[in-house]
Amino acid sequence: RKVAGRYQSSRNPEELYSWSLEDEKTLQKMQPPVIAQTLLEYGIDVKSNMSETDIRDLLRLTLRIRKVFDACSIDKGETCDPDIEAGTAKISPLPRIGIRIKDFRNLKRNPVNLTYVPKLVKYPEYMDGEWQVTVSSANLEFPIPELSLEMLRKDLRVPGFASCSIIMNPDMGSSFTFQSRYRTDENDDGSVTEDINFNLWNAIDANLGMPAVASTNIPDNLPHVCELVMLKYPAEKHAYVNIQLVDAEIDQEDEYFWVAQTYRQYWLGPMDKDEAPRELITVFQRILGIKRKYIDGDPFENIKEGFDNNNLEGVLYTVAYLPVDGPLSDLGISTRDPVVVYAQK
Repeated sequence: RKVAGRYQSSRNPEELYSWSLEDEKTLQKMQPPVIAQTLLEYGIDVKSNMSETDIRDLLRLTLRIRKVFDACSIDKGETCDPDIEAGTAKISPLPRIGIRIKDFRNLKRNPVNLTYVPKLVKYPEYMDGEWQVTVSSANLEFPIPELSLEMLRKDLRVPGFASCSIIMNPDMGSSFTFQSRYRTDENDDGSVTEDINFNLWNAIDANLGMPAVASTNIPDNLPHVCELVMLKYPAEKHAYVNIQLVDAEIDQEDEYFWVAQTYRQYWLGPMDKDEAPRELITVFQRILGIKRKYIDGDPFENIKEGFDNNNLEGVLYTVAYLPVDGPLSDLGISTRDPVVVYAQK
């Protein structure tokens, strides 16, 4: 409703959380105004009711996250699906989105190439503005008959099984309502694009029912990459998330607008309470279908007055794929074949 490469790393995650005595001494020498200004440079606005201890803790978290980002954003040379590197990928054009969603077995993904920079999706003009979005809990569909829920649970790296493994919808089992925004003010050509920082922040906090996001950042030279800091979730340690758009396409009909976006997500942090930090890389596709409804005119004349652009309906399919070298890799199922589809309204 409208209101005004490789997927595994040999690094030790504990090492990426290192914080030296010299780092701490430097931090302790900083005065609160300097700390607040430093945080502001990282896009974090200090709240007036925060204590000096809280402000210092937040800067320590942020500086450690920056060290993590510098160390492990994306490995050089580890940019593609293994079948691309081996030259064995069979790439054929996929059917239109509106055709693919009629049979979930057709929801294959294109091979991932992290060096490819997809164009940002341009949304219809009627999407411009702020919206109140309500998302239902997910129904699970299994496109491959021989893969049951019990089998898939053997690998908690399948997107959606572990909390936050699909960061836009960290808890697939619950419904939630959040504010989203699409705008034209930053686009020279007047096109409507998604305010990714705003939408991610609001959706994650709403879905988890708590203020879980400490900061979001989209580098100026990487508009398809968003890095997030998860504050004290799901344990009393922070987590770092790097989400990269690797493929995007749209399909538009009269009353429907379809957008399919494939993401590669990198998580560094604990997945459960009292768990040591670990790396988790997931690849998933989100297919959003937005439907405009006709405004009824005279029912006796069967006249339609046009579309209602202030109240939209939609369906969201989040498609999960098997990770590389997982417990189920010996089943002969391609990492490009859909294994779970989370269907939501």
